[in-house]
Amino acid sequence: MRLQHGPTVSQVGAQFESVEAYFRSTVYYSFLDSMTEELKRRFKGNKHGSGSPTDKIIQSFHPLTVHAKWVSNPDAEAKEAVHILCDFYGEDEDQLQAELKVFHSSFPSENLKEIFAILRENRGQLIFPAFVKMIQIYATLPVTTASVERTFSKRKIIKNQLRSLCGQERLSDLLLIAIETDIQIKHSEVIRIFKDMAPRRMLL
Repeated sequence: MRLQHGPTVSQVGAQFESVEAYFRSTVYYSFLDSMTEELKRRFKGNKHGSGSPTDKIIQSFHPLTVHAKWVSNPDAEAKEAVHILCDFYGEDEDQLQAELKVFHSSFPSENLKEIFAILRENRGQLIFPAFVKMIQIYATLPVTTASVERTFSKRKIIKNQLRSLCGQERLSDLLLIAIETDIQIKHSEVIRIFKDMAPRRMLL
């Protein structure tokens, strides 16, 4: 199609006020629709209603955190969720069910944050290893790759020609300082640690 430099641009009977409006409608909105449909297809399945394996796995994590489903005999939904997760992650189904019953019978909880606090205070890694693994996976599922991409971008800036011989430990420390800029650093604490590393002639 040949665009005319005029007050309006036409395409198959449609009128556009400008070239910008034409590209917004035919390119930008089409790209957003395509991306949205791909995300729905990946996580929600196809248009015929059959959910994808990814969607089933994500939905199976929630029953593990519902206290009411495990204080007595677990219902069919809870058992099916345990079966799907154990089949996918290679865990023992009976062990996970037993850990869930003991945990929810001993520690009432309302959300994922309270479950994490209880597991941390009671050394849950030793008592409920399978349950802790599932909760850790559930908590990290929404994480994006933005932090990883930001790390690689910072690495290109930090490890330049002047730092070509920088070791792995020093590079990791420099990246930590460059990436986690929102963490408040107490300079007095840094000076104290640096001072205790070795005896020095100067008074810090």
